[in-house]
Amino acid sequence: MYQRLEGVVAIVDALGTSAASNSDAAVDFLERRDRLFGQTQEMFRDTSSDMIRELAAKRFPASDEELLGLLSPEILTIGDTFVLHWPYPTYKPVAHMASIYWLGFLIAFSIPFGIKLRGAIASGTYVREEGKTLIGPAVSQAAGWYEKHDMIGVVVEPNFGMLFSIEAQRKTGLPLASPPILIDYDVPIKPSGTLRMWTVGWPTFHHVACRPQVLEGTGSLSKREVFLKGLFQHGGIPLGTERKYAETVRFFDHCSSLIDDEQLESMLGEVSSHV
Repeated sequence: MYQRLEGVVAIVDALGTSAASNSDAAVDFLERRDRLFGQTQEMFRDTSSDMIRELAAKRFPASDEELLGLLSPEILTIGDTFVLHWPYPTYKPVAHMASIYWLGFLIAFSIPFGIKLRGAIASGTYVREEGKTLIGPAVSQAAGWYEKHDMIGVVVEPNFGMLFSIEAQRKTGLPLASPPILIDYDVPIKPSGTLRMWTVGWPTFHHVACRPQVLEGTGSLSKREVFLKGLFQHGGIPLGTERKYAETVRFFDHCSSLIDDEQLESMLGEVSSHV
């Protein structure tokens, strides 16, 4: 059965994985993937799902099916690449917010799990075949950008980025900058150079998640030390990827410098008051 949908599509790729080298490595990768997705969904549910429900309730009468699509994205796996999507409800910015928060926690947790993700997010129309296929303009737009940048994280496809920029200017309930959920950043593009793009502010979500009860063994470490430990503990820096790791650290430090602790504490509890 085919569904014609409009929504948000993300494609993320696991960097430097050895999953294809042998069956044991593949099983280990899949087990870490499942734990990563499970912890991301749990953290999103505990910190953000009520906020998404509130935003939805204020803007449209959401069905249970629509809410489920916002709170728990469908994920397709192709090798070490993941495709996620959030179909639009009536009020599109609710899906935008849900996707950014979900991906923010995904990237934040992926590093200590030893799955370093790079990807892109796009918006538009697409066709879904249940459990098998996503195809269409939104998928093609995300696919065109998910491998272009030279750092860990998720960039916003430029057309979708323009939409975010307009929404930010109109103050339609997307608190993009305080603290930095989405960042207008000079993204390093392969093989060299930069391009100004909206980028998911995953270090903000790292700061939210970086608590001993969430990430084990972090009690005596600073948030930056937890990040660096996760970044380098699984195989170090492969030859030829030095720029990617340096730019990831640079982005983490830049985003962290924009975070105000008081704003961070109130981020999840008071977002709905912006609408």
